[in-house]
Amino acid sequence: MAAILFVVITASTRSPFRALVAVIAWAGLFELTYQAIGIVGFGWALANFPWEVIALSGWLILAAWIGTWPDWRITILFAAIMAVWIATGYHYNVAGQTSPIDIQDEALNEGGKAALALAYLIGAVRPAFRPVGARRSIR
Repeated sequence: MAAILFVVITASTRSPFRALVAVIAWAGLFELTYQAIGIVGFGWALANFPWEVIALSGWLILAAWIGTWPDWRITILFAAIMAVWIATGYHYNVAGQTSPIDIQDEALNEGGKAALALAYLIGAVRPAFRPVGARRSIR
């Protein structure tokens, strides 16, 4: 999914930098959201979360600074999918697990990732917001 996101954003904007930042921001925001829900709602250990926040926040700030925001409409879809996943127990599959793969939870996990990826894709390729009367920057 990351490679597709990178290629489409690069092709649409002709900016591999914007694409790279959008991909890392997407993956980072998903991971931070995923871990925060697990810690707050399901008693997961804090473990590496503080380090992840520090490491990934810079990418989220950089994405916002260059005008790459997830589309708010698709972000609502992402939030709805995550809410359903939480309501169904927030189970996830791991490599090597002995129990059968839980298709429903895997679909919710991947659906949430895909929705957030689409939100970042739309946000990265739309024209950047400029205040009325602002001059266009030199490229």
